[in-house]
Amino acid sequence: MFDIWKNLKELVRVNYRHVRTTNLVFTLHTKVTVVILVGLSILVTSRQYLGDPIDCISSADIKNIADKYCWIHSTFTRGRLDDDGKWGYEAVEESDVSPGIRPAVDGDDPRIYHTYYQWVWAVLFMQGGFFYIPYWIWKFCDRGRIKMLVADLNLRVLSDEEKVSKEKAAILRYFAPNRGHHTLYSFQYIGCEVLNFLNVIWQMYWTNVFLNYEFSNYGLNLFNLTQKRPYSRHDELARVFPVVTACRLSTGGPAFNSVEYDLLCILPINILNEKIYIFLWFWFLLLGLLSGINLIYRLITVCIPPLRARLLLRHVRMRKGYDLDDLKMSYGDFFLLYKLGENLNPIVFSELLQELVHHGTDDDEKKSLTKASILRKDSDPKQSINSIIERL
Repeated sequence: MFDIWKNLKELVRVNYRHVRTTNLVFTLHTKVTVVILVGLSILVTSRQYLGDPIDCISSADIKNIADKYCWIHSTFTRGRLDDDGKWGYEAVEESDVSPGIRPAVDGDDPRIYHTYYQWVWAVLFMQGGFFYIPYWIWKFCDRGRIKMLVADLNLRVLSDEEKVSKEKAAILRYFAPNRGHHTLYSFQYIGCEVLNFLNVIWQMYWTNVFLNYEFSNYGLNLFNLTQKRPYSRHDELARVFPVVTACRLSTGGPAFNSVEYDLLCILPINILNEKIYIFLWFWFLLLGLLSGINLIYRLITVCIPPLRARLLLRHVRMRKGYDLDDLKMSYGDFFLLYKLGENLNPIVFSELLQELVHHGTDDDEKKSLTKASILRKDSDPKQSINSIIERL
């Protein structure tokens, strides 16, 4: 268990020499959320298997088997139909021991069995794996490209000027033949961001199914409870993770007849589960909103090329005197430059942009001169033929 915690710590450990290939929203999805879900899974597992997840009130002769039987075969509560046609708990009555714990009434309050709390740890761990998949895909697509280009230029203090100039020249040599060929690379990253957004929507839906379609209103129910008077509350959250439940234990009597015991069980584990899913309701909602805003930002940068130069200037220390209008670049080139700007030393990145603008204008001049020379060559034979005809 300690090895798992150590690996989780390494996943989110801040290393200033580490090359960042993802933005904050991507990191929240694929690292922070993974650590949260796996950590919560370990916490629930420790409470469930190392602690006492259930404690049933029973006589001494069946005490040894009551807890295990009710945990394995699940416990239940009793509910009634509400105005929306869903089974729920009405206000606590005098005959109710706890919400959902009341005497049976024929045809009015069927049993609502609760079995999913046994699998909370597994579901949390599995969800953590799903959130890590987009990062694994992007890591495969990146293949260490940004790390290779950045080398040691991400340090805030650079002492070896000769080494800096060589590595900066290496970046320029890379961009010379590869300019305009990074579109697929950039859209692979955008595809992973879309996958992050779809994944959090799917996890919200899957969690809602897992919790018997109660998760969608879980956070709203919490707000409703805080606005009600204490004596008029009926705990909607208890429908999902009830702390007090009932259990019916059937055993064989001395004459081989069936003997049934109606037991009252306390589930301390559900206190933890309730808090976990209240947090996850707000966390998933936050991730969905941030991912939606991030995708809108991506769409704007793809559709509005002039905005890209302004975004690149965010990583330049001295912005005055910079004119990036001459820097012709596709969205893929902008994406790679922006990632380099997030990792390079600001001074080095400023010099790199100046060199790219300079090389870009030189290339345009060379192309124009080449076209002009071609036109001259094409025109010379015609002129010579015309001159020969005139002489004749």
